[in-house]
Amino acid sequence: MDNAFEFIIENHGLTTESNCPYMGTDDKCNSQKKASHAAKITGYEDWIGFPILFEWSLHRRIRTDLDHGVTTVGYGTTSEGTKYWLIKNSWGTSWCENGYIRMLDTEEGLCGIAMQASYPTA
Repeated sequence: MDNAFEFIIENHGLTTESNCPYMGTDDKCNSQKKASHAAKITGYEDWIGFPILFEWSLHRRIRTDLDHGVTTVGYGTTSEGTKYWLIKNSWGTSWCENGYIRMLDTEEGLCGIAMQASYPTA
């Protein structure tokens, strides 16, 4: 994520999803729309000792070769009492639950989701 934050800082911000929607390809965005910045950051912090660990509950995959960033946006408990964290992905609303996934909250914390936690600063 640090590389993405560096890009945002060097680019002086980001445009909106409606201006440059995610298409799952490496195509270039319209440069005029891309230059219309809706959000800016001045820096970022790496969160050392991230207290929340996750396991990818759909396929029980154990992965630590990080290659994709997601955002933790909340948490909850199912009607059966299973605790989960709500994760937003960037693949659009057709993916999983309208672009979100509930990941099982476990003590063992697998999947690498807490390995390089960071957040932007404004």
